[in-house]
Amino acid sequence: MTPVKWATATVDGHPVPAKFYIGDPTDNEAEAFLLADVPGTGGYLLSFGNEKYREISPAEYIRVSRAVWTLKPIESADFFVPLPFERLNEYRIMSRGHLVTIRF
Repeated sequence: MTPVKWATATVDGHPVPAKFYIGDPTDNEAEAFLLADVPGTGGYLLSFGNEKYREISPAEYIRVSRAVWTLKPIESADFFVPLPFERLNEYRIMSRGHLVTIRF
């Protein structure tokens, strides 16, 4: 997965300095995944193909240079439907008592 700068994150409406990485396990751009590493709440793997997400543990990926490698298949866990969106191109996730919003 490679880093991207076009995504942003907020926690409870406040901007946070999250890091984002995108990966495409196939040649179909619609099946891409975005890894969001959000300080204070955790990591989230967003699936553009099915518009779902799952939490991802730091033990499931490693950072190497300017990239991220996942240690097991991305789709090896259950994905969940996010909260209804308020704007286009966003995921709203309730996590650990906080509302995490990721926009792109």
